[in-house]
Amino acid sequence: MAVDRSPSMRSTLTEAKGIAEAMPEMLIEARRVALTVLAGWHGRRTSGRGETFWQFRPFVTGEAAAAIDWRRSARDDHLYVREKEWEAVHTVWLWADLSASMDFRSRAILLPILTRATSPPADP
Repeated sequence: MAVDRSPSMRSTLTEAKGIAEAMPEMLIEARRVALTVLAGWHGRRTSGRGETFWQFRPFVTGEAAAAIDWRRSARDDHLYVREKEWEAVHTVWLWADLSASMDFRSRAILLPILTRATSPPADP
């Protein structure tokens, strides 16, 4: 089987090797970005609907008895209610700026910003 050694084939191979060498850095960066903006349930640091324990607060007359945390209340002479943290979904939208400024590249990262912004995400 003959191997194609034409100049166009060599330049294609050189370009492919360059892209392959940059892939590990690109995958690490993509994974970092994906973990930073991962959509999902996030606490709001206030009491409300959710599954995560937030704090105990004193029982107020008129509340349902089912709201009382009897285990905590048994430790002293007061009744306490277990509050949960308000959790809600955060939605994040990202889009690439396709202007000429995206052609910038630094000495540390040889790929232009546009290449990193338009690459498909890596599986985390």
